Amino acid sequence: MSSFIKKIWERKFLSFVILLVLAGGGYYGYKYFFSSTTAVTTYTLATVQKGTVVVSVSGTGQVSASNQVDIKPKVSGDIAVFNMKNSQAVKSGALLAQLDTKDAQKTVRDAQTSLESAQLALDKLNQPADELSILQSENSLIQAQESKQSAENSLEKAYDDAFNAVSNAFIDLPGVMSGLDNLLYAKTFDRNQQNVEWYANEAYKVSKADPKVWQYRDGVNGAYDIARES
Repeated sequence: MSSFIKKIWERKFLSFVILLVLAGGGYYGYKYFFSSTTAVTTYTLATVQKGTVVVSVSGTGQVSASNQVDIKPKVSGDIAVFNMKNSQAVKSGALLAQLDTKDAQKTVRDAQTSLESAQLALDKLNQPADELSILQSENSLIQAQESKQSAENSLEKAYDDAFNAVSNAFIDLPGVMSGLDNLLYAKTFDRNQQNVEWYANEAYKVSKADPKVWQYRDGVNGAYDIARES
């Protein structure tokens, strides 16, 4: 009996669920096919008021003038007076700045002085020479000629002295060569060897067997032979 009631209850519950699904599907189908899709227009009303509309635009960038003029004075110097201010309007012919003219004025004065000195010198040159100037010039010319003659005489004497010195050297040369021969090749210190050999042996002992001693000896002999042949 209880199982039978349970089956009936289960069938009622299932039927209820099916009925609920059909009702929901029918409702949504009706809304989808038969309901209006036109949007509803709404309006907002307000009282008219009088005021100021503020619109601002911001941005970053570089501002430059459309026309720019570089001021370049013809002369250099320090600015003594500047008559303009920033953003001030400038008219044609207006005095913008004034340079310090102290240095320029000094330069002009110096140039004027130099010009006057040059003019005086020119005037002096254009004047005819006086007797004193002519006499001084003639004396200077005579002194220059005497100095030239003295220099020529000194040069001639120097040539003569040099020639005499060379001549005396040639005259004395045989005696000099004879003295060198006795100094180098006589047997003054040892009867068994010439002086040059004795010098070399003694130098060899003193220098503790330096082989350069024999090179010096050979050099002396060679130089003597060349001088004797010439």
